[in-house]
Amino acid sequence: MSVVVKVFNAIDEHNLEALSELIHDDFVYFHDYEMRTKKDWLDGVREGLEMEGKFTDERRILCDTADCYAIQRTANIDGKKYRTTFMALLKDEKLHRAMLQHVEL
Repeated sequence: MSVVVKVFNAIDEHNLEALSELIHDDFVYFHDYEMRTKKDWLDGVREGLEMEGKFTDERRILCDTADCYAIQRTANIDGKKYRTTFMALLKDEKLHRAMLQHVEL
């Protein structure tokens, strides 16, 4: 099973422990212009699940290889609709580097 499918399954099940196990120890996360940590990313996922309850709206896989994956979905953030694109570089079958971008629709 690919890493992106494992990530989707963990998020869909609201299983942050399983999600945490899919993140490399050297994980770095870029959110727009800020560099963040594993904890920051997991906190963001937790907050998103609490606000939206799911991350499945118009979700699609753009790329899925042994070295990286890219996904896109529609998000409702503060009452506005956004296209969210997430790109992850993988190492040892775990998220190693990740980047997120929101574009208002």
